Amino acid sequence: MSECGQRLGIDIIGHLAFGYALNLQTDETYQFLPSALSLGKTRINAYMQFPALRKLDGLFKYLGRRQRERILDMLRTMVASRTSEGKHAKHDFYSFAAGSLHEGSPTDFENSELCAEATFFITAGVTPPVTTICALLFYLSRNPQCYKVLAEEIRSTFQSDEEIKGGAKLQSCKYLRARIDESLRLAPPSLAVPWWEQSAHDDEKAPIVIDGNVIPRGTQVGVSIYALHHNEEYFPDAFSFIPER
Repeated sequence: MSECGQRLGIDIIGHLAFGYALNLQTDETYQFLPSALSLGKTRINAYMQFPALRKLDGLFKYLGRRQRERILDMLRTMVASRTSEGKHAKHDFYSFAAGSLHEGSPTDFENSELCAEATFFITAGVTPPVTTICALLFYLSRNPQCYKVLAEEIRSTFQSDEEIKGGAKLQSCKYLRARIDESLRLAPPSLAVPWWEQSAHDDEKAPIVIDGNVIPRGTQVGVSIYALHHNEEYFPDAFSFIPER
């Protein structure tokens, strides 16, 4: 399920970012991407946990050079296809940001802003939809009554598959929204701590006070999203799937 979800997620991001059909679900050309992205995230996570490993970054990049070049070739193809069309030919990210992005020279695509943005969308944009789909299907499969109610809501709202699209009808599916939110509460797409820091030189504003504790300027504060979502004080029976909450 995760692999299928990743392929769908990458296809969605390809369309949203540059209006390009990567077709991972039906074509084998780019089906190496999910495993390549997973390896890349593993490397970055290892660096974060063991900073000394960064000294071996050159070696790791050398070992993964073929995979890296395959990804760059894919990005070049995707960006070249989109830039060959008019700025507003498609309703995608490029149509909004083209004027402020430096495309770079054909021989130095890797260091261009377009390459950086394309890489960001493919690597960071895939996780949320994949997590949402997998978590929702997982919890619905283990809560048949929730599935029954959700199915009834969807089938009574839409008369055919073609009707299921963004708009008032979809927004009226409150039960669907509640199930998505509860799935993301139990399985948040990102486990990274959203650190926040008041500038040490920000003398115009008063120091931040959290729960009666004064946070000195220049001090980073953050809270684990997973821990917050599973705090019994805010979500009683926090580890249970209860969309009605």
